[in-house]
Amino acid sequence: MPRYFIDLHDGIEAVRDTTGHELANLDAARVQAVRVLTGIAHAFSDEPGRQDFVAAIRDAEGAVRLRLRMSLDAGPIGDVHTASRDGNGSIATPYPVWVSSPLKLRCFLVAVEHRRRPAPVYAVLANSPDDALTAVASAVAPRSKLRMVGGLSKDLVRQLRLKPGDVRLI
Repeated sequence: MPRYFIDLHDGIEAVRDTTGHELANLDAARVQAVRVLTGIAHAFSDEPGRQDFVAAIRDAEGAVRLRLRMSLDAGPIGDVHTASRDGNGSIATPYPVWVSSPLKLRCFLVAVEHRRRPAPVYAVLANSPDDALTAVASAVAPRSKLRMVGGLSKDLVRQLRLKPGDVRLI
């Protein structure tokens, strides 16, 4: 049975899976990665703010075969009141409501620096520069030096038909 490794990154710290899992195929590895991300979601902080997580599934040769991204975002939008009213007809004590805010995608260009060769540049449609760097880091050789080098216009993104999280060599 093939061995798959599930590496995790939370935007700050990367955890490389050194043990791996013996699984029937890539679909079974995806299911396992979803289980890991679901466990992380259960531990999501109730504090307002955003937490991003990436699970990269590597095969036994070290090639990234699949990447899953999970973003949890909580931000206040107002107050909600209970349906009960007090003796004066006023609505009872307000409670804050937390909902996900919309994500804004931008196209980032990330270069993978090499000593003696021209640096390949990847285009990534992501929410933040950190998300873009994480996506490219999951797709290239470990310990590669990455550098943000720019972005692309919305028109170019449409023409290239980039999808969120895609890592495309430009």
